[in-house]
Amino acid sequence: MPTPRIVTSRSRPMCLHGLGLVALAGALSGCLIVDDDRDGVVYVDDDGGEPAGEIFTVSIDEGATLEAEPGEGVGLYVELVAPGEYFVWTTCDTDVSGYACGWDVYLSGNGVGDVWEEGLEGGDFTSSDGDQVYAYLETSSDTDGFSFLSDAGATVRLEVYLDGYAEPRFVYWVADGVLQRGAPSNPVDFAP
Repeated sequence: MPTPRIVTSRSRPMCLHGLGLVALAGALSGCLIVDDDRDGVVYVDDDGGEPAGEIFTVSIDEGATLEAEPGEGVGLYVELVAPGEYFVWTTCDTDVSGYACGWDVYLSGNGVGDVWEEGLEGGDFTSSDGDQVYAYLETSSDTDGFSFLSDAGATVRLEVYLDGYAEPRFVYWVADGVLQRGAPSNPVDFAP
């Protein structure tokens, strides 16, 4: 099976600065403009929204790998390496935007645990309590990732936040030989 190539969009829409253009820019770009008395105007990307009420289940192909150019696009990639063995990794659009991406990743399911870090540095870390895995990954022009085990054939639940906002739209995986972009809910269940 060929390796899908991923090019993702920027993590945040650009908001224009200026008196008359601020409200228009916010409306057109998906930015929510909030007036904060302490710091002036704060720009927040509101596309992430709140976690969905319904949790959807998606299939994931065993053995499918993903590829993405570090620093060029935003993504959290989920690979099912072998029965019960997952690899999760991230990229950011730092070379384009100049900003790093702070990922909070929560994984749970039967037998989820035993985590191995790959390419982590600085403030990146993972933790596991035997029932779930948590990872904080600050990604810039590199990739950060980790592997973890679950019971073979078990459904694994993923919940993801980018810079504190629910962002299932940046989750990528392969199902039925097709690259999938954007989880239908946050959290989302992966069923092998």
